[in-house]
Amino acid sequence: MEKIFYDENGWVCNRYPYNISVTNENRYVEVDDELANETFSCEAHKAWRVVNGELVVEQYEEVPRAELNKQRYYSLKQQLADMDYKTSKYVDGDYTEQEWDLIVAERKRLRSEINNLEQQLF
Repeated sequence: MEKIFYDENGWVCNRYPYNISVTNENRYVEVDDELANETFSCEAHKAWRVVNGELVVEQYEEVPRAELNKQRYYSLKQQLADMDYKTSKYVDGDYTEQEWDLIVAERKRLRSEINNLEQQLF
């Protein structure tokens, strides 16, 4: 069994054609491995979508790259904000230096991608 994540509109994440990033790890359906493999491709102008808890192939509209970048930008900003509580936990001594270094590295990666998107969008 494999988890297939999808966005708020039902479009499957990390798959062609949108390659939408997973922003909510609680939004998924579990399918057998064979069906999960099928979701990596589909006919032209179609995409996998979750409708009423089932995976289906539907016609899609092209979403301009700028719109996808904007969605990604706001998703990354939210991920960064969601990590703020970890700073307080570090100050309180809840993380080792090694654990904190990993958190700092992830925050830097997020900021770098945010900065790159800001240059493209604004």
